[in-house]
Amino acid sequence: MVIENPFVTREDLREALDPSGRSPATAVRRLREAGLISHGIELRPHRRGRLRGAAVYYCALNLDAAEAVRDGDEEAARQLARAAASVEASTAARSLAEALFEVRDLRELPASKRKAASTLAARIMRVRNRLAHGVNPLVGLVVDADGDFGTVQTDHETVVLPRATLRARGLDWPGAPVAIRAHSLRTGAMVHYVDEALALDDDDRHGARPFDPFAMRAERRGRRVEALVEEALAGREPIRLLAPLAIAR
Repeated sequence: MVIENPFVTREDLREALDPSGRSPATAVRRLREAGLISHGIELRPHRRGRLRGAAVYYCALNLDAAEAVRDGDEEAARQLARAAASVEASTAARSLAEALFEVRDLRELPASKRKAASTLAARIMRVRNRLAHGVNPLVGLVVDADGDFGTVQTDHETVVLPRATLRARGLDWPGAPVAIRAHSLRTGAMVHYVDEALALDDDDRHGARPFDPFAMRAERRGRRVEALVEEALAGREPIRLLAPLAIAR
């Protein structure tokens, strides 16, 4: 099973607020003070009496809140912020945030914490559906990352997107668990976000395989993007093609 990461960072919120990267460094603080996002879970662990770094983990619902602010819907943002704060106040959320802070790599989480992440992600999904601002991300595994495009397999469809989009997040390798979000700007442009997801167990990595560039290069000759689209049109497999010009983080 592959699920969305329940937490996002300050940088993620700034980019959701302004995909062009022009949002000021104080943007997140202003959103927080106005009640448009939650306060997050602040971690300041000490070791031998000394501060060992600091981090703030925000519930993923804050991404939807930042997008609502960008769309001019502050009431929706406040509802999402309150829901995010409720999630962050739970013992399970803080425990998971502390575990993520310790390992800094989602793949190193112990099985018990990954199950807790699944439960937390399901709670976030229910709230997101109820408040109906954002859409649930597509989550799946990279099954091909050769050439200019990468292929992500979800439970119900195949997504083809520029490999550079995956590379920017360090996810251009077969088996990488990813979450893809799409959001429409008021100008009509589409913004695609790609983030690391949580893969809960190795047995469920359908389609993922060891990286073999030579085998994939040979396969790519027969399964170029056009071939994938042709298969979709023939009714063999659903596919979603993300435009190479999409802004992505």
